[in-house]
Amino acid sequence: MLLNITQGDVKINVFAEEKICKAIYKTFFGFAKLSTEIKDGYNVFINENFDNVSPNAIPFKEQNSKLYSKIELNDLNASIWLNPEEDVLTNRQLIIFTITNIYSKLLYNNGYYFLHCSCVSKNGKAIAICGEKNVGKTVNLLNFLSHGYNFVTNDMLAIKKIEGGIICHGMPYYVGVRMTKPWITEPTNKKYIAFANEHNYKIPDNASLDENKLFISPQNVAKLNGVAISPFSKLEVILN
Repeated sequence: MLLNITQGDVKINVFAEEKICKAIYKTFFGFAKLSTEIKDGYNVFINENFDNVSPNAIPFKEQNSKLYSKIELNDLNASIWLNPEEDVLTNRQLIIFTITNIYSKLLYNNGYYFLHCSCVSKNGKAIAICGEKNVGKTVNLLNFLSHGYNFVTNDMLAIKKIEGGIICHGMPYYVGVRMTKPWITEPTNKKYIAFANEHNYKIPDNASLDENKLFISPQNVAKLNGVAISPFSKLEVILN
């Protein structure tokens, strides 16, 4: 199956089994134009076995995986061989991570730079929320969403200077919601408790900030708040 991901001059053709293409589609939905039409651009070939592995392929793995898959990259193509002994979830995470990073690299090649931040928008005007780790970028993002702002990105924002200002483009990274007290006891945040319960996530009583994250897709975060994903905006304000 073919899935094309297009954002401006960035075009990625993914050749893979249908289930893999569907997972990538869900990840990029709302962030780029998606189609089954092949276009001139970067090609990614995904194999679900180790048959015909290139001698130049290098091993790589998802953070929590004990097993290696293999990848070969150049300026025009990427070939990935998934380890058939690995579980489906880990292989899916590995593929999404790889495609997202290729997407980021192509944006960079087309003049974008990156800010470590969260970002929201309203009426086409974006607000970036920057800061060090654990200072509340995601909490502020969620607060803005609860007040009707649209979701642009969490964690990483691509920006580019054009005539008349700076445009920004969101990345399809999951939102890590820290289920800490007293945040989870606030009435406006009950929706995240309900989401956690629906997905069998157990909220720990005494956990560090990095041990109690509930990871939610941008699409679900937007849905929970009744807002839209708005990946393309003009950057108006940076809060630090």
